[in-house]
Amino acid sequence: MEEGAFREAEEELTRQLERWDSEDTTKDSLRAVGLQMLGWCVSERGQMPQAFGYFKSSLRIRERQFPKDHPEILSTLEDICYLLHFERKYGDAIPYVRKLSEAFGRVHGDTSHVWLLWLGNLGFMQYKSGQYAAAEHTLREVMDRSAPLFGTVGPPYMTALNNIAGLYKATGRYEDAERSYRELLYADSISAGHDSLRTIPFLNNLAHLYKETGRWREAERMYKQALELHEVQSTLGSRSFSTVLNNLGMLYMAAEKYRLAEPYFRRSREIDSTIVGVQHPVYADDLNNLASWHWRMGNTEMAERLFVQSMEIRRNYLGERNPDYITSLSNIALVRLATGQLEEAEALFETVVQTLLEFIRENFPALSEKEKADYVDLLRRKFDGYNSFALQREKRRPAITCDMYNLQLVIKGLLFRNTRRVRERIQASGDNKLLADFRSWEEQKLRLAGLLRLPRRERERSGWNIDSLLRACNDLEKALSRNSEAFAAEYDREAVRWEDVRSRLAPGEAAVEILRFELFDTSWTDKAAYCALIVTAQTEDRPALVVFPHGEKMERFLLDYYRSAVHRNEVDSTLYRYFWAPLSTHLDGIRRVYLSSDGVFHLLNPQVLPHPGGGFLFDSLEIRFLTTTADLMEIGASMGSVGDAALVGGPEYGTATPDQQYRLRDLPGTVEEVRKITTLLREHGLRCRALSGPDATETRLRNGASPHILHLATHGYFLQSRRGSPAGDISIGGYSAETLEKHPLLRSGIFLAGANVTLGQQVASAEGDDGILSAFEAMHLDLHATEVVVLSACETGLGTVQAGEGVYGLQRAMRVAGARAVIMSLWKVDDRVTTELMTAFYRHWLEGASPSAAFHEAVSTTRQNWPHPALWGAFVYVGL
Repeated sequence: MEEGAFREAEEELTRQLERWDSEDTTKDSLRAVGLQMLGWCVSERGQMPQAFGYFKSSLRIRERQFPKDHPEILSTLEDICYLLHFERKYGDAIPYVRKLSEAFGRVHGDTSHVWLLWLGNLGFMQYKSGQYAAAEHTLREVMDRSAPLFGTVGPPYMTALNNIAGLYKATGRYEDAERSYRELLYADSISAGHDSLRTIPFLNNLAHLYKETGRWREAERMYKQALELHEVQSTLGSRSFSTVLNNLGMLYMAAEKYRLAEPYFRRSREIDSTIVGVQHPVYADDLNNLASWHWRMGNTEMAERLFVQSMEIRRNYLGERNPDYITSLSNIALVRLATGQLEEAEALFETVVQTLLEFIRENFPALSEKEKADYVDLLRRKFDGYNSFALQREKRRPAITCDMYNLQLVIKGLLFRNTRRVRERIQASGDNKLLADFRSWEEQKLRLAGLLRLPRRERERSGWNIDSLLRACNDLEKALSRNSEAFAAEYDREAVRWEDVRSRLAPGEAAVEILRFELFDTSWTDKAAYCALIVTAQTEDRPALVVFPHGEKMERFLLDYYRSAVHRNEVDSTLYRYFWAPLSTHLDGIRRVYLSSDGVFHLLNPQVLPHPGGGFLFDSLEIRFLTTTADLMEIGASMGSVGDAALVGGPEYGTATPDQQYRLRDLPGTVEEVRKITTLLREHGLRCRALSGPDATETRLRNGASPHILHLATHGYFLQSRRGSPAGDISIGGYSAETLEKHPLLRSGIFLAGANVTLGQQVASAEGDDGILSAFEAMHLDLHATEVVVLSACETGLGTVQAGEGVYGLQRAMRVAGARAVIMSLWKVDDRVTTELMTAFYRHWLEGASPSAAFHEAVSTTRQNWPHPALWGAFVYVGL
């Protein structure tokens, strides 16, 4: 029907409705039909708000006339849902879609095709409005119910799978997304053929995922394949064709082929302006992408104008809680930062940050730790943008450092603190089922750690599907996280602010937050920026901000030079100048610093930096390492006097084979270390459980109840990243390079009894006690009542550094398992020095000092006999 015909129909329907008195209930049926038809007419002419009003009026009349599941009511609800879907008003659509799906469930039953489709539509609306946890639950239900009824190639299952793949991509879970998209393409190939129109969006979505993960050639091939299918189907003017054009343009942008990108953007915008109009969110996507092109080409004024237009459309249609709208605000804020419009950018950055924090709070309870990590990684660049802005804004508005510090107190160590908090809730819940599920999950994770050792062929031959096991563990972990929320109120504390940190500091103390982020200047630089925020007991208005001017140099060259200088006992104040001098002007009169590290600072001990005035930083400053200075809220909350202890030393590693790559030699010094400490502890009335020789096994260590002290004196290991090595290359523990990349906690650990036997095996075993306790496995020790874990072994403080999260290694594993503090080493250590240091630590602790103070005193006394910094400076204490 032509637009003129719709207009004529609209006029005639309007006249008829005016004749029927709204108070004459005998005309209700006619009025309801007329209003619905009027809604159709105006919607065809693009007048969506008016159409929505007519449909709602029709629905109100029919809800008075008919029972709640009457077909007339359902018909009107469907019109409303389709309209809101077209308008991308997903949040507004949710109550109507939910009402409709519930009605179809009552009318047709929960095994009906139509009910499953509408339940899937509900999941789609939840996903698009940013309700990721609810959406995944809904879409999973559709897939679980529809697969046995209509198969995995049926529309309900495939539609839900496509949407859940999009959800995975939106939250950074790229592996899950790729698996789902590939399943879709396979299912489509056996049900509809590769030339079907349904194939195109699946190709487009997978190509988009490849673009996001840097697999540009594969993405380009798939985009072009989708365009060819459109040409075969003669659909070159369709929305789907426009979407592929837009995405291919963004791919060329990512590859810096800007001249190739622009024609695709313009053609896509022309198509969409005709199909959906210039006030639709789809058109807003076109404007956003074209704005990105202008920005890269240096046309910042045009870029800002287009970003603003896109933002206004998204706000009007999607609302201010929609992720696309927040992305628009972020884009405008970055343009204004790049062009020096700092005042105009500030409110935008603040809105972006606060909304992202709300998204995290809402979605975290229903995610596993890996999913939380993926989600935070996806959001991290927006936080980096804010920190880049704040560095510049501080010159004109110094008080912005208050907001910077408060943000760090929320996001620094966010995953670590959240994971630990969930465990604390579960263990203190008293809920037997929850506790049983938690133990079952831990058993599955440990079983998985064993199976991951097996070569892929061996796993396949034995019938083990690692992907299925990973998903099962992941699902159980998500359920545990979600169920632990029932106990959140009792164990969670209010958000900590910088003033709270200040209130916990005594005169002569300072709290220092190190920040490491990717720097945005006029564009993203791919350079590491480092700064610090400092609070003392005397701080009045705001934390002090310090910038480290050579972040890239610190990471690339100076860390290696630091390690070399320490081992050579080379006195070079250059290191002090780079790593500490920027802080020193704000630390006059300070004797103790609570340091929350980030980036490269996790891999060094500043106390061994040679001081320009002579000696080392240790001589003038006591540094206590914390995950975040928010931990100061727990200062003084010790677990009490020294209690029982479990000690491991001198494991019987077994006989190594002649051609063994990793060969462990006995450590007689660790036997003496454990003997001395055990004697000392027992003299003070402590119960001690000492494991050595063949008794120092994983099983015995794991079966022990949470001791007040856990002391581990043995060989430790850390494997550097082996990215690019063959997937089949077997490393310590039998794990392939591919597995080690996916699971960084498998790259560090300690050796126990029988380790040499395992290291000498040609083929790894998934069963039994193998003598290698990885950080992945250590995370599942029971340490909920443990005050201190002493990792008296080489390089136990090393691991994979994640910006804002710390080191993924033994230290993190022990603290997630419940330990309040960890003593660890940053490089190889001498047996005699270690024995002296550890004995001194326990002696000072038993004499009444706090564990952290006892450690500092132990280092001081050990240094008197062993002045070389590589000897006394290897160990650090992390925690209060």
